[in-house]
Amino acid sequence: MKKITPVLFLFLILLQFAPAQVELSNFTATGRGGVGVTMMGDYQTLGINAANLGFYKFDESGVLPYKKFSLGIAEGVYSTYSSALERPELYQQFFKIENLVNPKNLDAAEKKEAAQLFADNGLQMNLDVLPLGVALQPNEDVGGFSLNWRERMAFSVDLNQDMAGILFQGFNYTDYFDSTAVVNGDTLGYASLPKTFGQLFSGSQINWNWYREIGFGYGRKIIRNDKLAIYGGVGIKYLQGLAYLNVNANDEQLNAFSAITPGLGVNYGVPTPSQVTGNSFNPVGSGLGFEAGVTVVLFQKLKLGASATDLGYINWTGNVYSANDTIFNGLGSAGLNSYNVLSEIDDITGDKGLFTWSGETKVAQQTPAKFRMGASYDFGKIFSLGADAVIPLNNAPGNLKNPFIAIGGDLKPLPWFRFSSGMMFGGGTNFNIPLGVYFTGKDNLFEVGVASRDAVTWFVKRTPMLSLGVGLLRFKF
Repeated sequence: MKKITPVLFLFLILLQFAPAQVELSNFTATGRGGVGVTMMGDYQTLGINAANLGFYKFDESGVLPYKKFSLGIAEGVYSTYSSALERPELYQQFFKIENLVNPKNLDAAEKKEAAQLFADNGLQMNLDVLPLGVALQPNEDVGGFSLNWRERMAFSVDLNQDMAGILFQGFNYTDYFDSTAVVNGDTLGYASLPKTFGQLFSGSQINWNWYREIGFGYGRKIIRNDKLAIYGGVGIKYLQGLAYLNVNANDEQLNAFSAITPGLGVNYGVPTPSQVTGNSFNPVGSGLGFEAGVTVVLFQKLKLGASATDLGYINWTGNVYSANDTIFNGLGSAGLNSYNVLSEIDDITGDKGLFTWSGETKVAQQTPAKFRMGASYDFGKIFSLGADAVIPLNNAPGNLKNPFIAIGGDLKPLPWFRFSSGMMFGGGTNFNIPLGVYFTGKDNLFEVGVASRDAVTWFVKRTPMLSLGVGLLRFKF
């Protein structure tokens, strides 16, 4: 198999990328914790609350200063969170470019330590990139239109003690493999009292999702006067799936499916009726996504909003496999060589990996649907404050683990400078304090900025959240 880490690194460079991320690729919301149901406009609002595409200036005071045309190129947000690793190790493994390209190989002692760290712990990585976003908002009577292209990737693992031990130590995990044998030159680990995958790994999960969105949205006013304005919006997305891995062991039963683009070079070792050959990054799934939202503005200051997003499905029809819940014995792997589980996914899905795979024609997957609601208040041109709550509607790979709440605001002391911060918690991570700085040109012609989902991480070691939101080419006319 080709190493996935260099592939991901190349993917990030090509797209200029500077747990489930509620703000998607919208770096301008990262600094206020993702608050956006009522505080986002133009193309960035697609996927958050399409009703805001209908926003237009109420008057010359510029309470809602959205321009008629917006263009964004190469915006993105990357984050990684771990309950297993401390901040220095997480930074070394997932933020230093040299380690992403060439991960450090763990020795036997380090593999044992990794197994202990990941026992009943986990890791989450999210990457959302917007290569191109466009919005046209001519006036409030016509409404606003948006066309976006997004790449969305989410990866998470939660491992029980046995799965952590077997993943990192392989046949050297003596708590299960009490003997070894050499077969055809390969060392295999055997258990005298073998268990099924479901029994051994119960409580563990590995999820990986990578899909492309081509989205179109429309928002328009429903009613507006000096005291009340109501906006509504809808969106539809065409989805292309490039990678799907869903391994869940619950109640001593294993359910596992996989479909991965041939460009990543995973070899399952058995044929499938949905075989896709070649070395290109061809999609192996397709589907549709839907969204709808509404925003209410009171007295041109107070905004209330709600939306349902990521409603839909993907049918995976290429390189589709399922894993059987059989007796697990005879492992030939010596364990993962680095903390980056995703970089060595072949040790899980490949022909010499953990599972016994069978070919399938297709598998259907729900997209990570969410219900969002929020409120914000504009204290003139200088300061705005808002709050969002995001509730997962299903347990699809890439979705939040539990409800997420954020409170955040924007402070603009100078016409060309904006500072954002707030607080956020839930969603499967700890309490975080985000931070962002943004610079704008005259009349908001352009905007650049950087943001982090948690500034406190740099002062503590445990359960770190490392993130980076970047946007360099954002224009408004």
